[in-house]
Amino acid sequence: MEVVFEVRNPAGGIVAAGSASTGSDGIARKTVTLAQDAAIGDYSLYASVTYQGLSASGSILFSVRRGSHVSLTVSMTDLQGNPKSTFKPGEGATAKIVLRNDGGTDIRNAHMLVTFYDSRKVPIFFSFEIGDLGAGYERTSVKGFTLSSSATTGTYGVEVIVLTAFLADGGIYVPDGSGASNFEVTV
Repeated sequence: MEVVFEVRNPAGGIVAAGSASTGSDGIARKTVTLAQDAAIGDYSLYASVTYQGLSASGSILFSVRRGSHVSLTVSMTDLQGNPKSTFKPGEGATAKIVLRNDGGTDIRNAHMLVTFYDSRKVPIFFSFEIGDLGAGYERTSVKGFTLSSSATTGTYGVEVIVLTAFLADGGIYVPDGSGASNFEVTV
């Protein structure tokens, strides 16, 4: 069977069209390479087939994103910014987070979500920050909190993720935009 397809860019223009034959598994496969400077946004793939007088068609949306690559490091420090990996109950613990946009495109309103976990992986502190991260630029952020005076001993952690927007608002994870660090709580 021959499946006819076309790919339309965000403006509705046809960027690829053609056909592909189904294999023995009944699936038609075709690779389409978009231009290096293809528009960013939502694309549509339309396909149709006619077999023994019956026609069927369908479509699917896919998104093209470019240039969003963040390198991220997370390290634990004391309140003065000195490296530290062991803390006591009641002590202040901070995470120094360095974000660098290694991509070729500015990230507008980058959402950085920071979560500290106790030794049972239960979230104990949450913070977020929203700000632009220009291409080639670096931003350092320090997030911290005071451990409870009754904090249990063990290995704690902090995780950081970077999104283009909140997930509920259609945000996506920035490639490599996540990091983590562990620290010990002792008596």
